[in-house]
Amino acid sequence: MAQSYESTELPASILFMVDRSGSMACNPPPTQDSAACEASAVPVDPAQPSKWQITVSALEQVFDSLLSKGSTAQIGLSFFS
Repeated sequence: MAQSYESTELPASILFMVDRSGSMACNPPPTQDSAACEASAVPVDPAQPSKWQITVSALEQVFDSLLSKGSTAQIGLSFFS
């Protein structure tokens, strides 16, 4: 027998932990593999986005989406390297 429940919406807390190490300057695979990046943390193809550029773009999209939808979530952003 199926039952239905209703609950009060609780505020969300979201923490984004973002890698800020030197490898973020590299292109993501398959353009640049991890071994090549560890040897030299510079993009092999400057015309392609780095891991950092991709990450920043993704975070901007998430934050814009949360704002446009009227989210009441508490957001935290922390970096590690």
